[in-house]
Amino acid sequence: MLKSQLITTNLSDKPRWVWLLLAGLVGGALFPYGWLADVSPTFERGLEWVFRSDAAHVVGHLFIFGLLATAVLLLFPGLRKRPFPFYALILTLGLAQEALQLISFKHHFFSSGELFDLAVDLCSATAVFLLFRKK
Repeated sequence: MLKSQLITTNLSDKPRWVWLLLAGLVGGALFPYGWLADVSPTFERGLEWVFRSDAAHVVGHLFIFGLLATAVLLLFPGLRKRPFPFYALILTLGLAQEALQLISFKHHFFSSGELFDLAVDLCSATAVFLLFRKK
């Protein structure tokens, strides 16, 4: 019953590339880039160039979670009218991302920085959610 409420299209009708794209987006969002920067000086230089300011870091979160939210709402159109499961999924992805960063390279407890990142993630998802609700 819950499945029919959340998903209004047949998931098996989705092409394989759609699922691969979603898996790539989720993997890209969850990957601990800071860990890779710790083990690769070349990657670290590139990462420092891309995220040379806090504003660039925020834009990165907005972009990644905007893409994730768009993919989720395109694949699961039933979530467009059900904000709680949508936000639960986005929050779970955001928490997973922050947890992987804390475990892999930050090595500290959850702090205000991670809370700020989660707020940015949810703001991006909200903008996408509201755009889809207007359709």
